[in-house]
Amino acid sequence: MASVMMEPKFGSVVENFKNENEGYKCGYCKSKSSNYSHGMWAHQLTVHDYQDLIDRGWRRSGYYCYKPTMHKICCPMYTIKCQAIDFKITKSQKKVIKRVNRFIDLGERVKSKLTGDDSNTCVFQEASSEGNPDWMAAQQTSHVASVNKEKFAQLKSSLQELKGDYSGASRETDTEVITESSDCLKQEVKLQDIVEENPATGTRSLKPGNGPDKDKPPCKKAKLLRLERRKQKLESKGLPLETSAQKQDINPKKLEDFLYQKMPPNPAHRLQAWRPADGSGPPQGYGSFHQQYWLDEKLVAVGVIDILPRCVSSVYFYYDPDFSDLTLGTYGSLREVAFVRTLHSNAPELKWYYMGFYIHSCPKMRYKAGLSPSMLLCPETYTWHPIEECLPLLDKKKYSRLEPNPSVVDGNAFDNINELVVFYDLRPMYYSRYRELRGGSNDLEDEEVLHYAQLVGRTCAKRVLLLR
Repeated sequence: MASVMMEPKFGSVVENFKNENEGYKCGYCKSKSSNYSHGMWAHQLTVHDYQDLIDRGWRRSGYYCYKPTMHKICCPMYTIKCQAIDFKITKSQKKVIKRVNRFIDLGERVKSKLTGDDSNTCVFQEASSEGNPDWMAAQQTSHVASVNKEKFAQLKSSLQELKGDYSGASRETDTEVITESSDCLKQEVKLQDIVEENPATGTRSLKPGNGPDKDKPPCKKAKLLRLERRKQKLESKGLPLETSAQKQDINPKKLEDFLYQKMPPNPAHRLQAWRPADGSGPPQGYGSFHQQYWLDEKLVAVGVIDILPRCVSSVYFYYDPDFSDLTLGTYGSLREVAFVRTLHSNAPELKWYYMGFYIHSCPKMRYKAGLSPSMLLCPETYTWHPIEECLPLLDKKKYSRLEPNPSVVDGNAFDNINELVVFYDLRPMYYSRYRELRGGSNDLEDEEVLHYAQLVGRTCAKRVLLLR
C-alpha cells in the first residue's frame, strides 16, 4: 500500500527573490556594487520560524528578510548574540548608565567625544565647547605652540641618521643641542653623549643607558595608585579596605542595580521606559514591539525589538540627536539585556539577546563585542562560538569558517526537494504535488527552490510555505 503524504499545515508564507547575484552599494565600506545577499518577502512569518531563520544568519527589515552571501560580500556579517543571563557589565557600560542617571537626578550633562561607537575611550569636555570650531582651533594651536618646529626638524634629521639614511662625510649636527622646554621642565641633550660610532663601518648606534635611577623609588602601576587612593578614602571614613573588598565579593552589583537606581523624590528629569512586559511576559504574546523612552513627557528614543521563543532580537534603535551625549544607543542595549533577564524568569528558554550582525571589518560595529559573553554564528555549519575564539580568525581574513572542527557539517541541511512545502493555487502542498499540477519538473525552478531550501535549512523548508 502506497504511503499518502498529508497536506502541510498552514503557517509562514514567504516569496523568494532571485537577486543573489546582483551587487549593490555597501552601507559600511561605501563600495558601489560589492554587497550581495539573498532576499525573500515574508507575507506571514511566525515567531518560531523567524527564530530558526536568524539562527541561520537571516535578519529582517520590515517584511523583507535577507541573508548576506558571506563568501562574496565585501563586509561579511556574522550573527551575534549575548548570553543575557550571565551578562558581565564592564566599567565603560557602568559609566554610560551613571551618566544617564546623573542627568536624570541632577540635570548634569557632560559632552563626550567618542571613538566610533565604543564608549571605552571618552574625552570629556565642557558642553558649550562641542562642535565649536574656534574652541577646537584654539586647542590645536595650544599643542602646536609648545613645539619648536626648527629643533623638532633637527631631531627628526638626527633620528634618520641613526637609521643609516644619512651618508654625509661630516656631521655638523653632532654638536647641536636639542632643547625641549615646557612649563615645568627644561632639558638639554647632546647627541654625542647618547650616540656612538663604529669606526670600521661608519654606522651609528645608541649608547647603552644607565638603567633606572637607583636613588628614586620604582614607578607605581596605575592600579596600585588607585588602590592606595581608595584605601585613603575608606580610612578617612573609618572603613578598612578589607571590609569593603569582602562586601564587594559577597554582593557584587548587577546590571539592574545600575539601571534601576533609586532616585530622589524630586529629580531634575523623569525617564520612563515603556516595556511590553513587566515580569509576567508580554501581554500581547511574542512578536514585534516598540520600547519607548520618554523624558519629561517627550519621546527621546525608540527601540524596535522582536520577542522570540529563545531570544529578544534588536531590530532598530533610534534616538533624538539632541541627547547623543548620553550614549542612548549603548544605554538602550543594556536595558534590552535587562529585559531579557526579566522575561527569562517566566520563559526559561528565552535567555539570549541578539544584536543583529557583527562586522569585524567595520570599526564602528566592534562595540557589539563589548557585551559579554557573546557568540558568533559560523556561516558554514551554523554552530555558535565564543567571540574571543573568533576574533583572531577575523583579524587574518574578513570571511572565515568559525567552526574549528573540519568534520562538522550543517546539521540542518536540506537535500530532498520533494519534502519542501509551497503555497500554490491558494492552498499549501508539497513540492512533488506542485510539480504534478504544473505538468512536470522544471530544471531552472528546481535549482532555485533547492538553493532557497539550503539557505533556510531543513526545518524551515519543511514548514515555511514558499509562494508559487
